[in-house]
Amino acid sequence: MSDLISEDDVKIKVILPMLRAFGYDDSDFNYERRTGRGYVDVSVERFQTGIVVEAKSRRTRLDRFIEQLESYVFHRHGAERTTIAILTNGELFNIYGITWALFKGSLETLTFSRPEIVGADLASKLASLLGKDSNQDGTIDDVISTYRSEYKVTQERLAEIQASLRDLNVERRRVDAHMQKLQAESVSLFKTNSSSLERPIFQRGSEESANFPAIAHILRLLAERGAKSRTEAVQRKWLNEQIINRVEGVKTHQAVSWGLIQLKKNGQVEYEGNPIKLVWLKQ
Repeated sequence: MSDLISEDDVKIKVILPMLRAFGYDDSDFNYERRTGRGYVDVSVERFQTGIVVEAKSRRTRLDRFIEQLESYVFHRHGAERTTIAILTNGELFNIYGITWALFKGSLETLTFSRPEIVGADLASKLASLLGKDSNQDGTIDDVISTYRSEYKVTQERLAEIQASLRDLNVERRRVDAHMQKLQAESVSLFKTNSSSLERPIFQRGSEESANFPAIAHILRLLAERGAKSRTEAVQRKWLNEQIINRVEGVKTHQAVSWGLIQLKKNGQVEYEGNPIKLVWLKQ
């Protein structure tokens, strides 16, 4: 409802039509009733349960005015009388049910947005909480008690969920730290193992490793795949995917080819195709 600009808009276009929908007549309403610290926008005082409504302009943050609403209610609420207090900006509604002496931070009974009012479940709840028939029958106290019990159960469950989430987060951090430790150890072991494999392979030591950085990784990949004969050979395309831009110093197909050619010269691999299509270890 984009035409809700002022507090009066909210009062006239939202609050009053809502209360009328729950059975109240215009003669049941009082406007701008004085309280100890100002005026409350709309009140219903003729019935067993009093209703106090404080309207704010659209987009106003309601949590800034809860203390003000409590002050209004304090002056309209008797020790033996139930009071329903409504704080709204026309889009959001906070409804409080007070069945005993008012205290700061009274339990919130219902919170909802304006589009939700048309929902059957919420409409039924509001009718039992705010309806003129319920007010005349004197059943609103029981309704508030029911909602308060539901609210308590919900809050307890939320507290349990939050505690479980905290525990799980602690456990997740522990697992993540352990995984990182194992990954670091795995990398270290792989490097050590690769170094031990390279030493007998390169006849010219570090010079050949520098000139043909793909060699050690080609041998490792062929061994891992069990490519020990032509029938068990791996595709050259697959080798490229595993090595190019994944191994330091190997950024092109040519770098892999140079490594393969050198390994064939060393008598360590065989391949076929022109260009090379299949590669396997020479036994």
